[in-house]
Amino acid sequence: MADLVDSRRMSAKFENQQPNWTPGRQTAYHVLTFGWLIDELMRRIDPKQRNVAEFFRDEIARVYGK
Repeated sequence: MADLVDSRRMSAKFENQQPNWTPGRQTAYHVLTFGWLIDELMRRIDPKQRNVAEFFRDEIARVYGK
């Protein structure tokens, strides 16, 4: 459970994960891992290194008064 609330630990787990099959032969993502992957991608491409929730709050919800 501690891993699930620590984005750095989850990121490290994904980075160190070995492929389950030969790359390029098959692809699949679980609904839970997809969210973690998108969140980490957002942190890495956003200049402010915000997660998805922070980005949404700052750039979308506040802009539209929500």
